[in-house]
Formats: sequence, structure tokens, C-alpha cells
Amino acid sequence: MTIKEIEEQLQVTRANVRFYEKEGLLFPRRNPLNGYREYSDEDVEILRKIIFFRSLDVPVGKIRLYMEGKLELHGILKEQMQRMQEKQEEALQARSLCERLLEQEEQSFACFTVPEGADDRPALIRDTLHHLTYLWDTLLVWGLFALQAIYTLLMYPLLPGEIPTDWKGLVAVEHHGKSFFLYYLVVSVVLLYGIRVAVFSLYCPIRLRCYLDEVCALCKAGGIGFSFSQQIYIVLSWQGVPVGYGMFMIGAAVLYVFLAAACWRLFIRRGGEARTWV
Repeated sequence: MTIKEIEEQLQVTRANVRFYEKEGLLFPRRNPLNGYREYSDEDVEILRKIIFFRSLDVPVGKIRLYMEGKLELHGILKEQMQRMQEKQEEALQARSLCERLLEQEEQSFACFTVPEGADDRPALIRDTLHHLTYLWDTLLVWGLFALQAIYTLLMYPLLPGEIPTDWKGLVAVEHHGKSFFLYYLVVSVVLLYGIRVAVFSLYCPIRLRCYLDEVCALCKAGGIGFSFSQQIYIVLSWQGVPVGYGMFMIGAAVLYVFLAAACWRLFIRRGGEARTWV
């Protein structure tokens, strides 16, 4: 099939077809006799799919990654729906501004005054949302770390010279010097500054990369929460509180999972764009 037949069948311009070829989405074979491109039925079907996804405003780069199996369809569509929702909100705000201006008297271009905040209102809303997400991440991680640091400083002077560090049921089977209590705080410091490097160095599906900052925050909070729970249990065990280690840690894990799920639902899923973690 020739390029002209492609244009007639799919109602697409020659320039678009050439562009998709240049972007690595289409690879027609060339006739060895004249060097002209020849499009197979498979090429036509591929081009039909490309045109469809472009009609949904899916970027060419994402279409290429989807063709290569590096992106999943549902991930692409969910992101597009988020973009559409943002555009719809911006359109509603623009319509509201138009209605307000129509209520005013006719003005020439020279006399027209831009309504205060009208030029940056959509961006302001997005920035505010991203700031709230950043603030939540900050409170989640640093708030938990600060709580652990305060707890450590308060409890350390009260601890005996030897503290329990390993248990079998309700019985402590291993003890260390009280300085071991500070070890958990050191672990939290390492997690605080090392999780990001570790997460970014590992393979992550492309559809999740825009959430890497949030994943780092949740991993940090989980790690700090685990070491903090260890310290709390040490104090409880020293005080003779009859709580099994396994049950206590399971309960703590359930609590952190619940908080993480609430964080994801309330803030992260609404962000829609990559955010910077400081």
C-alpha cells in the first residue's frame, strides 16, 4: 500500500505518517527497486491504533513505550483521565471568568484590565495541591522521626544498664547495653537519607515513576516506624507489660499500612504530576 492510499483510507496527512515514522512508531519496508515505502496491512493497523491514541491526546512518547511493552494501557488511560479532569476544571474556571466579564461594560483592548489572579489561577490551584502533598509527606516522615527522637531522648536516661533486645514469646532471650537503644535512632537516620538513593537505583515500572517521591516517603515512614516500634516494645518489655512481640509488631504494621493507605488515597492519588521531594 502506498502513502497516498494510506492517506485516503485513514484520513491522515502524509506529514503525520512521516512524523510517526521519524518518532519510531512505524517501520514500513522499502521497495528495493524504486526505494518507495510500502505499507503492509500490519502497518495500517498499527497506524490506526496510533491515530486512535492521538485522538485521546496520548503523547507520542507514551504510545512508543506502550508499543515496546514498557507501559501498561490502564496506566496511560488513568493518566489521560487525570489530565482531562484538570483541563475540564480549567475550562470551567475560564468559563466563569468569561461570564463575569460579560456582566461588565464593553472595553477596548487598550482599556481592558486583566482580573486579579485570572492569569495564574489554574496554576495556583495545582501548585497548592502539590504543596499540600509535599507538606503531608514532610509531616509523615519528619514528624514520625521527630517523635522517635523525642521518645529516645526521654526514655534513654530512665533505662537500666541492660535492656532486652530479643524475645521468645513474652520472655526476653537476649540483652544488650542501654546504648543499643540509640542504635534504632541511628537506623532511622540512615533510612531518612538512604531510602531515596536505594529506591531510585532500583528498577521501577514507568507508570509508577511519577510517584517515586511518594514511594520514598512511604518507605521512609515504614522503616522509621519499624525501628520506633522496636524501641517502644523494649520499654514495654522492660516494664513487664504482657504483650507478645509478634502481636505487637503486627499491630504496629497494620497501623502503618492504614496510615499509608489513607495518605495515598487522600493526597498522592490526587496529585497527578511528579513532585519534588527535598
